[in-house]
Amino acid sequence: MPETLALSLGKLNKSAKQLLNVLSFMAPEKIPLDFFERQREHLPPPLCEDLRDRLKTIDAVSELTNYSLAMPDGDAYIEVHRIVQEIVRELLGEEADTDLLGVCLEAMAAAMPDIDDYGRPEQREWFERISAHAVEIANRAACNPDKEVRAASLCFSLGVGFDELAQYEQALEWYNKALGIREKVLGAEHPDTAYTYNNIAIEYYEQCNYPKALEWHQKALGIREKVLGAEHPDTAATYNNIAVVYRNQGNYPKALELYHKSYIIGLSKLGATHPDTIATRKNMEAAYEDSGLDGKFDDWLNSHE
Repeated sequence: MPETLALSLGKLNKSAKQLLNVLSFMAPEKIPLDFFERQREHLPPPLCEDLRDRLKTIDAVSELTNYSLAMPDGDAYIEVHRIVQEIVRELLGEEADTDLLGVCLEAMAAAMPDIDDYGRPEQREWFERISAHAVEIANRAACNPDKEVRAASLCFSLGVGFDELAQYEQALEWYNKALGIREKVLGAEHPDTAYTYNNIAIEYYEQCNYPKALEWHQKALGIREKVLGAEHPDTAATYNNIAVVYRNQGNYPKALELYHKSYIIGLSKLGATHPDTIATRKNMEAAYEDSGLDGKFDDWLNSHE
């Protein structure tokens, strides 16, 4: 089969061959064709130029299917047999683990929705369509020392996406993969490491595992206080997050203490109208109400604004 495949590859035009190379790094099934059109700027020429033309895109896909190198799955997807993928990567040799892996990693990282985008159903659906392929690329890149830092970012994005779909165990798995890389490459006191601690804490909180949530928030806080300082907005966000956990545990004195710290920093560094400051104020008000001290909320607020 390798010899037959090599002959077929020799007959492909350059765009079709490049497309097959990228396909060899993705999960074998349900590969969305519009991924390539959306991420064409990250792909090499001439493929990136041909993807601007729908007819040329169809031609590249048709070449692959005509030589039985790929199979259409309806109008929106394509699939490639895993054996074909393995042979293509083997034929590419060292290039597969350097240039092409980097191309696929950058394209997939750019394709992942931002955290603020998940409020739109189409972005949640998009994540569901590409997540299996992001997993494939992230796992491969995580094993390449030259790609580890970028792989950690993709792992983290997978954690965000799975969290937004309420798949908390998978989110925790990918946050932990990101953390393993960041602790190794960036160090335990890097802000990106602290950010990962924070999101792991949130996963435990969403599973109502409050002791674990506090443990990981405290890890994030230790880094942020040391590296960023006690008055930094990110540190204030951690105070708020820890306060949320204490409030859910019914520890209102501790929750209010930390809400107070977070809110004062927010006022000073971000201003009263910043979304983070407003969120902390609402959380603090709710904690006063829960504790039966709602009458004292305005008193405290008036004395600190």
